[in-house]
Amino acid sequence: MSSERISVDPASLRTAADGNAAAASQLDDYSRACKQWISDVEQEFLRCHGPVAAPVGTAMRAFFDHVGEQATGASGEHSAMGDNLTNAAGRYEDADHAGATAVNAAAGGAL
Repeated sequence: MSSERISVDPASLRTAADGNAAAASQLDDYSRACKQWISDVEQEFLRCHGPVAAPVGTAMRAFFDHVGEQATGASGEHSAMGDNLTNAAGRYEDADHAGATAVNAAAGGAL
């Protein structure tokens, strides 16, 4: 176990949380764009290329549905990480404040 001093910067944790929130938003937008773009692909393949191309439309739908699902999953992970970072910053500040209060109380409020 290390005896190194631990230094936590709550502002940096919140900055990282904001970055995760931005990534989650971008991934949500990408997922929606995939779903919107692919919504009529099977009908368009049939219309443009005939029944022989129907399997291509089906494969594209399956592929982009999966891409959209992956983006949605990654968005959720980024969102959860952002929440964890924000909560960690708050818990650190609460513990730091409680520690300072305890030290001041032990010193008779002189510090």
